[in-house]
Amino acid sequence: MNPTTTNKHTPQNILNWSFDSDFNLLTVGLIGYDGSVTRRVKVNSNGELALPTGASTSDNQTNGTQQTKIKETAPTDATKNNSETDLSYDGDGNLQYIDETIGATVYRTTLTYTAGVLTNVSPAVAQ
Repeated sequence: MNPTTTNKHTPQNILNWSFDSDFNLLTVGLIGYDGSVTRRVKVNSNGELALPTGASTSDNQTNGTQQTKIKETAPTDATKNNSETDLSYDGDGNLQYIDETIGATVYRTTLTYTAGVLTNVSPAVAQ
């Protein structure tokens, strides 16, 4: 179906032109714009996005910009280096130290109280 002789086309006219009778559906073409040139996006024989030679893929990313998927394991998994945690209390029954042992290193967090009120929690410091 040809549009009217005007330069303005309705969305319906444009959709009608995109109908592919071989596949019985509307088709569109993908384009890419690099800031100066517009090009069609290429696909390979499997219909997958065709990357230019030397393009970054998950197989060749080694410069720190690659994406990584991480699968978390249970805390009891043999690959975990779970810490051992010891709690120490002062004479008033307040929690004073949290000692976490990871490998051979003990990391201590100190809790400070003023008039029985927790006022500071230090960062963990290797002992």
